[in-house]
Amino acid sequence: MKKNLLILLFIFFIISSCNCNLFEDDDFNNTPLDISDYALYGMLQTEGEFYMTVIDMERDSIIGYQQITREYEFVLSFCLGTDNMIYIPMYYAHFDWDVGNEIRIFDPKEGRITGAIKTEYFPVSISLLPDNKAFLFHYFVKTGDTAMTNSIIDLGGKVVIKKIISYLGNVIDREIFQDFNDDFWVFSNSPVSDDTYIIKYLTSTDTLGERVLLDNDFNGRQFDPSSAIFVSETKLYTQDYPQKGIVVYDFPSGKITDFIELSSGPDDIVLLPNNKVYVSHADYSCTEGTDNYIKVIDTNTDAVIKTIEVCKGPAYMIYSKAMNKVYVGSIHENAIAVIDPNTDTLIKIITGEAKGSVENKYCRLLTNK
Repeated sequence: MKKNLLILLFIFFIISSCNCNLFEDDDFNNTPLDISDYALYGMLQTEGEFYMTVIDMERDSIIGYQQITREYEFVLSFCLGTDNMIYIPMYYAHFDWDVGNEIRIFDPKEGRITGAIKTEYFPVSISLLPDNKAFLFHYFVKTGDTAMTNSIIDLGGKVVIKKIISYLGNVIDREIFQDFNDDFWVFSNSPVSDDTYIIKYLTSTDTLGERVLLDNDFNGRQFDPSSAIFVSETKLYTQDYPQKGIVVYDFPSGKITDFIELSSGPDDIVLLPNNKVYVSHADYSCTEGTDNYIKVIDTNTDAVIKTIEVCKGPAYMIYSKAMNKVYVGSIHENAIAVIDPNTDTLIKIITGEAKGSVENKYCRLLTNK
């Protein structure tokens, strides 16, 4: 899915005009929402705009929608601060370097922009860190460079507190994830060297630490991972969209130990507390609704143990520990499936109204608890 989003980004660049009038007011005419204590936020993309769907996780019902972009604005990621504000890396679908260098601060309750954090050009992906900080990846790289700026943001102070100059891979393939010791790692799929690393991120000093090189060859088969999660202290799963499966790595050696083949390329992986993993894989060309399932993998045996029917086009997922539910967003329609991970069964499909256009797809899901 992440590689397809990159293609979508380039298409959006091409079809967008450079002679646009950018809005400067902070009011989207959104209706204020009474947001519940347990809320799910889903970034819903339409043909020309992005909305935030707000869901009450206790009732699994939609509270309302908040528009978060206007024409020519594009986002791929967001995070939720301890102040319950939504922080959105914002850039514009044209190559004007004088704009598109900020993190928009959005109040989902009031539906208004409350401020912005100025950053380097083209902020695209943001991940929450401890102490109300965030790691921000930037898209912009000058031709020929082998390094780029990554920013550490103090969400409390609303400022950039550090810049890390290091090439950490493709725009869609960069993310922060944790191991079983609560240490943070950066996934880096670098097109400069064709190598894939996970790089330890030291939160105490905001610096990059040790690197673990991941093998890309197993039994004569070549792999190109696009993201990773720890499934145990000594095991790592990575997605491989072209090869249609999950690559299993030993940690810390970075050696491939197995490959879990699926019927189509994986889009997202969610680890559950009962030694299971959910894998979603949407069919981007599907129009008949046949890609309406996810796979369940036993991380002890690395075997697929169940298929769960969900919404059409299952892609991004999120697990709520507080509610013990898994939410799965569709890339074909305004729908989010709710799953009980204890029984691996569908609880409900939350279906909302079409927004903006006939094209509706969920690009990211986050919970506040």
